[in-house]
This record gives sequence, structure tokens and C-alpha cells, in this order.
Amino acid sequence: MHGERSVRAVRNGRRALAALVIAIAGLTAFAGCGYPVAAKPGCADDVLDDWTRGTLGSAYPQDCYQSAIEALPEDLRAYTTAADDISRAADAASRTDVSARQLAASPVESDDLRAFPFQVVLISVFAAALVAGGVAASLIRRRRTRER
Repeated sequence: MHGERSVRAVRNGRRALAALVIAIAGLTAFAGCGYPVAAKPGCADDVLDDWTRGTLGSAYPQDCYQSAIEALPEDLRAYTTAADDISRAADAASRTDVSARQLAASPVESDDLRAFPFQVVLISVFAAALVAGGVAASLIRRRRTRER
């Protein structure tokens, strides 16, 4: 009878460990799908962000303004003056002299500071997996010592 409990405890421990490994693999896959790699947005996104904040100026190259107009969602195109505002900013940018545009063409990359790094998510998942594995091993060891 005592041997049966020990075999059952080992089987249950193995099943729990297998379930833990499967859960960790699922969480890792889910984390990979939920958090894209933080990439620098294109200059069209920067133009749209500036327009949204009301700070759109003539600091971008002409192709950024054109890309921003092409990337406008249909609702912004239909219900706002975004396309006209961006076109005006592009006209103002074309009137400024080349040296002033080159100095102002590199806006501060504040998006890099706000981006959540994907590597932190992966490290956190693996750390949680290690802690869970350690706890599971400790519980299995404690159960085995109680059965003796």
C-alpha cells in the first residue's frame, strides 16, 4: 500500500511537471504573439502622431508628409482636416531652406523610451517558469519525505 502511494505521487508529479511545461510553452507562444518586437515607427507615423497632438510642423522630409496622407485611416480622412493640415505642413516644409530642414529633420525619438521591450516579457516568462519548477520540485520532495 505504501509503495502504491509513492508510485502515484511520482506519476502525479510527472503529470504536474508535464502540464507546467505545456503551460509555459503556451504562455511563451502567447507572449510572442501579443507583443511585437518594438520597431521604430516610420516617419509617416511620426507625422500622424504630431498631427494628433496638435504639434505638426515643418520638420519632416516631403516623402514623410506624402506617406502620412496615404496612410490616413478612412475615418480621419472623411471627418477631419488631417489631410489638409498635413498638406499645409508639407508646403511650409518645402518653403523653408534646406539647412534648416536638415537640422529639424531628426525629431527626438521619444517612442523608443515608451516602447516595452519584448525581451523583458520573455525573460519574465522564463523566470516564472523556473520559479514554478522549483516550487513544484519542492512540493514533490516534501510529499515524498512525508510518505516515508
